[in-house]
Amino acid sequence: MRQNLPPQAWGSAISLFTLIFAVAQIAGPYGAGLVADLFGNIGISLLVAAGVLMTGAALALLQRPLQQAK
Repeated sequence: MRQNLPPQAWGSAISLFTLIFAVAQIAGPYGAGLVADLFGNIGISLLVAAGVLMTGAALALLQRPLQQAK
């Protein structure tokens, strides 16, 4: 964030990330329950959660700083 946003935008970016995190914490258990009900096994929900986590980690590793306009 520090590399891609000016300092005056950091507060807004943190607020947006916090909002997304809060929504995910609310929706996550419902999604896990839905997957568990569909497959009849809560273990599948844990595998799906692990897959989502790994996908997010891979995308974070691929992130590069934006080119600054000259």
